[in-house]
Amino acid sequence: MKKIIIPAVAFMMVILGTFTARADWVQSGSDYYYYNGNDPVKNEIIDDLYYTDSNGKMVRNQWIQISDSDGTHYRYFGNDGKMVKDRWLTISDKTYHFNDNGDMETGWILDNMYFCHYDDGHMLTGWQRLEDPADVQSNPGSGPSVGDDTNIHWYYFSNSGRKYLAENADYVEKRIDGKRYCFNNYGALQTGWVKIYDLDGIGGYKYFDQDGTDHVGWYSLNPPDELASNYAYDVMWFYFNNSGSPQYDADGVPTIGDLKRINNKRYYFNIWGTPVWGLCKLWTTTSGGDYETFFFGTQDKCCAQHGKFQITEGDAVKSSFFFTESGTGFTGVNSGCLYYKGKMQKASSSEKYAVIRVNDKNYLVSTAGKVQKGKKCTDGDGVKWESDSSGIVTKQDGVQFSGSGRSPEAPTFE
Repeated sequence: MKKIIIPAVAFMMVILGTFTARADWVQSGSDYYYYNGNDPVKNEIIDDLYYTDSNGKMVRNQWIQISDSDGTHYRYFGNDGKMVKDRWLTISDKTYHFNDNGDMETGWILDNMYFCHYDDGHMLTGWQRLEDPADVQSNPGSGPSVGDDTNIHWYYFSNSGRKYLAENADYVEKRIDGKRYCFNNYGALQTGWVKIYDLDGIGGYKYFDQDGTDHVGWYSLNPPDELASNYAYDVMWFYFNNSGSPQYDADGVPTIGDLKRINNKRYYFNIWGTPVWGLCKLWTTTSGGDYETFFFGTQDKCCAQHGKFQITEGDAVKSSFFFTESGTGFTGVNSGCLYYKGKMQKASSSEKYAVIRVNDKNYLVSTAGKVQKGKKCTDGDGVKWESDSSGIVTKQDGVQFSGSGRSPEAPTFE
């Protein structure tokens, strides 16, 4: 057992004897003495409630150190001379707990909800790095350890001395001094991935750094073990928003509204919380309907790109694409070429020239995707076409054109 020292308090050491004869208290001024016949009883506990000093006087507002066959005990006798039992008491600005025998307690007490200092017994508050209670040591789900000792963790105690813990769940998040921390149902501070919320996918998880605070911003790390099979690689990028939750698509339906702007770049995070890359279709609404094409670059640059790119589509065919500043695939004529949903429209080699309808206009396009402006061209079937200065078809075989060109080729997605 550790030696216990209570500073700034003078203790009286007594070896208990046997006192059986009942006697009376005698008042002398403001003091009380206990007599057995004509002799004052000294250094004894009276009626299991009071204590007399070496002169036989009742002690008040005083610590007493007592040794018996059970060891050394520290007890406190209050202003009325009674031994403090089964309650908390603040003495010289420190708070102590005494059991029903009157002994000052140390270590984990009261169902492991409080901790009193091993050395002087005062109640601890705030952050404390402590050896776990016995019931936590036997439970493998008690959370990450601190250092090499798996039975030592950080705990937090409120000003009342009560530790923070998850009382009706496996984990709970608490804000302390403006920062967010996670504790399990034993009160041990958690780090790493913790499933706090009852949500599918990554939405139920948060990530807590080694100092215990929830992570905010980008982080490259291993996904939660329970979800690892849903990721392409062992280590993935995640983005944690200002509340510390991973950014993700809760319903799994990719829409333009799901785009997340971070440092003036736009990202789409899937249901597993990772930013996508490559050619993607984002619907305008969750119910489908129309869509826009986005190119989120390669894995190391997975944000919406703009400009011209050669992209291998889902059917393994490489095509030319053009994306606007907002990241959407361009539809219309740009730099003399025709695009639909970002994909350049071309006549096939057998067609030589094709009439393609985009934005309700019929454009005459070559195999290079060039819009033929003010031209007369003959296609692979010998049909003669004429276009105006905008490249819109005006005549077919010398007759005013009143038909409709073929539909544009949409991008092919994985």
